[in-house]
Amino acid sequence: MFNGQDYKLVKFLSDDQGKRGFTFESVCDESGHRVCCKLYPEGKLHEKWKEEFQKPNRIQSDDIAKYIGDSSARIQGLRFVVILFEWVEGVSLKKYVADHPEKITIDFILTFASWILTP
Repeated sequence: MFNGQDYKLVKFLSDDQGKRGFTFESVCDESGHRVCCKLYPEGKLHEKWKEEFQKPNRIQSDDIAKYIGDSSARIQGLRFVVILFEWVEGVSLKKYVADHPEKITIDFILTFASWILTP
């Protein structure tokens, strides 16, 4: 439940896993709104996690998932921090780098940094 709406976890996104949490495609039952849902076991996030997850909201781009909000949930007896991000279609940077390591050159990094930092 988030902002009074029920979201279902519809697909586990194994390619987007981090070290501390689990990533899912999630859809709101009522509106059909699709989001990226990240579940972190309680206590696995550092104290400034919210500030870190809100940083992409400063970037003006339709290609970067923005933080929507967070809540908590109990799933199978375990407590989780639930974080919702906008759904962005495509391949994550993490997967792109894993699939194409030969393309991660100084030029790629400079172009990527410029793209992120340009309003």
